[in-house]
Amino acid sequence: MDPTEGTTGRLPDGTHLGEVTLRVRDVAASLGVWRDIMGLSVLEASADSARLGVGGRTLVALRGGAADPATAPVVGLFHVAVHVTSRAALAGMLWRLRQAGRPHSGQDHTISDSLYLTDDDGNGIEIAHDTPGRGRVEVSDGMARAVRNDGRILSVVEPLDLGALSDAAPDGHPARREMPGDSFIGHIHFRTNRRERAFGFYTQVLGFRPNGNAPAFSFCDVGTSRRGHMIAFNSWAGEALPAAAPGAPGVERFVIRVPDRGAITAAADRLRDAGAPVTALPEGLMTEDPDGNRVVLAATGD
Repeated sequence: MDPTEGTTGRLPDGTHLGEVTLRVRDVAASLGVWRDIMGLSVLEASADSARLGVGGRTLVALRGGAADPATAPVVGLFHVAVHVTSRAALAGMLWRLRQAGRPHSGQDHTISDSLYLTDDDGNGIEIAHDTPGRGRVEVSDGMARAVRNDGRILSVVEPLDLGALSDAAPDGHPARREMPGDSFIGHIHFRTNRRERAFGFYTQVLGFRPNGNAPAFSFCDVGTSRRGHMIAFNSWAGEALPAAAPGAPGVERFVIRVPDRGAITAAADRLRDAGAPVTALPEGLMTEDPDGNRVVLAATGD
């Protein structure tokens, strides 16, 4: 059965993203980005794994032993987005990137301002600050566009004014090295050759709400009524991308947290009806999307 042919059940609005596990070649080397530049705290570490986060919460887990990264785009992770809750925190992140000499870029999406970089294994990273009060993103004639509150219509990928952002840093530069304790995984974004199938799986089977499906922009995303942009897919590098090599850097699995186990049971029924794999876990279940990305559904607090 085509996994896009699921039921119309929805995940509860309290659903949010949990930790993302990434494959890297060398955990100790990767800490140079995830700990020293990003400012995440090491919660647990060994020679071949580490958990990093804020306030005792794991945001990113690293697993060592990955193969060499691909030299060209492949199906899989585009970026994982860590969201900060103030412009000053985003400005502090910009300062740390500059101090480290780390290549980076910035974009203004109207509903958020974002900085972009990659770790040493090519895993894409976004640091975002939500700015929903400035306007909205909508799809018109298959194209995503940003509509500002003053009526201006802009691209959703406008360049970010890094100079103005830098001026928002407290006292010219932040002394604080840690990422703020209220930071969180806001969304995860994948490359795919099969946007429509991915969109159908996450909306009709897993139970997310559709947010935007923009064929002319080669992009779609899903979420909840509280956070529309939670899981996204693009085919900006073309629709004939190769699969990632076994064991290559990328997402090993990512966690979706739901408010109660009843939502997990209902999702399991939808997944089985759609012919999707379901593996029971102590915390909930694991399945795979049409591109083979491993998804864990876990109850909040487990």
